[in-house]
Amino acid sequence: MCDALSIILWKGDGQTEEMSYTLNAAEKEVLLRTMDTYCQKQTGGMDLTVYSARRMAEQQAPPIEPTM
Repeated sequence: MCDALSIILWKGDGQTEEMSYTLNAAEKEVLLRTMDTYCQKQTGGMDLTVYSARRMAEQQAPPIEPTM
């Protein structure tokens, strides 16, 4: 869990403004629970910790070359 949220505000005139919001411990806990609940719904019950570990392992694995 990161300590801050990166926020991009898209304005009606097409301009953007980047901001950062530092999370306190209570906000981190709420966000983590919300992310875990969403992850379980989207993955058929896999919790965020397991899903994150699998995704990170996939990204670190070397690409598989096609064979003929």
